[in-house]
Amino acid sequence: MRAIYVDSDACPVISDVIELSGDHPVHLVCNRHHEISSDDDSVTVHCSSDRADGADYYIYNHSSRGDIVVTDDLGLAALVLGAGCHVVRFRGERINNEQIEQRLLIRHTAAKSRRAGHKTKGPPPFTPAERERFRKSFKKCLDSFS
Repeated sequence: MRAIYVDSDACPVISDVIELSGDHPVHLVCNRHHEISSDDDSVTVHCSSDRADGADYYIYNHSSRGDIVVTDDLGLAALVLGAGCHVVRFRGERINNEQIEQRLLIRHTAAKSRRAGHKTKGPPPFTPAERERFRKSFKKCLDSFS
């Protein structure tokens, strides 16, 4: 059975993933600075090391081809896409291999701009419409398992 891995640090859709996952095992992965718990038997919580990318490396090392990874981290998305996983971002966007290179370039350009002293905007507040978009996209991804 395919699994679902959630990059749980600052993830606004954890409850949605658990609710919609059905029989698929859910792995909530966070670093030690975040406390996450679940009473659901199909949910496992993994706390990674204190390293900044500890949760990302845990997901990369434990996910398998065909698994779903829920993350907004484009670096992690690139890694797991290369391993054959599906990626759904928190706001409902599905990322594929054709898109990831352009997304990483945009991220790199914004980081260069910030290092040069320019201010860039952060993400807007998470909205109910984005939650619904996530739910639809995640359901569609789950349906592709069948």
